[in-house]
Amino acid sequence: MDRRFEQRINGEGFPEGIPQEVWGRPGDFEEGLPLIKRTVRFVKQYQGSRPQGKEITVEQQANALIKDPPLIKQFFDNLDLLEQVNPTAPWQDLKTALTNHLERSAGNLAGLSAWTPSRIEQLVDLTDERHGEVAKVANRIATGLFNAPQTIEDSVDLHYNAAWAMVTTNNTAVQEGLFSLLCLERDILPPDSLSATLFSFGVNALNDTYIAKHYAVMDAIDYIGILVETKATGEMLVDSRRAWNRVINLQQAVTNPGFKHKSRIASLAVKMQQKDPQRIKRLSDAILKDENQYPFDSSATQGKNYIESLEKMKAYLKTYDAPVWPYNVMRNPEEPLR
Repeated sequence: MDRRFEQRINGEGFPEGIPQEVWGRPGDFEEGLPLIKRTVRFVKQYQGSRPQGKEITVEQQANALIKDPPLIKQFFDNLDLLEQVNPTAPWQDLKTALTNHLERSAGNLAGLSAWTPSRIEQLVDLTDERHGEVAKVANRIATGLFNAPQTIEDSVDLHYNAAWAMVTTNNTAVQEGLFSLLCLERDILPPDSLSATLFSFGVNALNDTYIAKHYAVMDAIDYIGILVETKATGEMLVDSRRAWNRVINLQQAVTNPGFKHKSRIASLAVKMQQKDPQRIKRLSDAILKDENQYPFDSSATQGKNYIESLEKMKAYLKTYDAPVWPYNVMRNPEEPLR
């Protein structure tokens, strides 16, 4: 039984559960059960509507709830409570329909820019299993959101806001949840998703802003990874193994013969090359320089090997001509996320 039933509402205690009067006079109980009036009105409207009306009712409610993720938990909790008062209502159909519309609403391209770091943090918090059944709903919503981007820019922006939330949150569980998500370890955003691949194309974006954002996100993933993995293992790490695994898993997914976005990604690469071949060449050369000359041993995690690796890193960075494009963009210290 939900502990809120043990609270006093309007001076009365309800140790045996929610009172029947809630169904008829929900406004009387709003103080003790937030959103209960709105929830009852929604259920009654759904019950009294024809199929098309049901669809409209659920869509409107989903579009309203998606704007404030914490309300989603409150709303679904209220639905569970009301089921005890009126068990004959089509609860499962209603919850399924609402979940579907919430996922669809989160995946609305027109609304992607509204997903600020704080809003993403609130949603990812709900995906934690401690929230029970609501976590399943939140995971569906997050899946709709993170797989919505259809362009490099949209994907980089969404990853950037998620990384910002990861870096700034005070909630350790949310930070680790976002880190795992951005490492492509969760079903929300798997390595073979279009969104993850589009983000990877940020290294060759045709706009410097998105190149800077891409590299800032990758550094944020690595830094938080070092923090998370150091706490978990007690080792002194040079960089994040899970961040490296992210790159490996993404590469394996994209080169897999069954990769379903292969033709679209190939077409995108050709278009970018045709639009500005000199830019793509300089960016590719810069990336290749990093890969070939950066003397980093990812297995060096502690002791003498760790110190040697740091010294090599410092020596290499001294040769890094940061003021020259594209290095000034790739390693821009003025980028806010850094």
